[in-house]
Amino acid sequence: ITLADDRIAVDSMDLRLGQRTRATLRGQLGVAALPDPLQLHVDGPLSELIQIGSLAAGAPPAGIKGEGTVAFDMTVGGTLSHPLPSGTLAMRSASLTYGALAPFTGLTVDALVDPTLITLRAVTAEWQAMFVTANGTVPWRVVLNSAQQVPAQGAAAPSRLAAWLNALPAEPARARMTIRASNLT
Repeated sequence: ITLADDRIAVDSMDLRLGQRTRATLRGQLGVAALPDPLQLHVDGPLSELIQIGSLAAGAPPAGIKGEGTVAFDMTVGGTLSHPLPSGTLAMRSASLTYGALAPFTGLTVDALVDPTLITLRAVTAEWQAMFVTANGTVPWRVVLNSAQQVPAQGAAAPSRLAAWLNALPAEPARARMTIRASNLT
């Protein structure tokens, strides 16, 4: 691993996160665009990744419980202040519950990630004998706006997230989703 003033570089890293989640990382990302972009692969149980996400965000445990798997493949080119992510996300979950709501079963999510947009190509699930399908788009602008913390008065320089947000095009600025349900009773 190289941590320099102008770049982060990883020759090859293979990590085990939690009990069964595996992450591999290689490549580099810098102040200026560099060859050999950062490549990340994460594969693990949904329940463990939900827990890791809560811990990483410093948030209380999520009210989401799920059984299944998640595979995430991402290449990040560009620069530290204007990353250009591209890749895929696939989730398969036999059951996903939120709080006291009835569980979604047979949940699948297939998504594409590009530098400005996350495209939900196909989302399918069953919920209380109803079959649900969905597709849509979520701009990185929406994701980054919801992830940013409001800076305190007299705060330090803007974060990398703020720099990335400022580098994104103004549009698209809204998420769009189409949801279809069948077997409604």
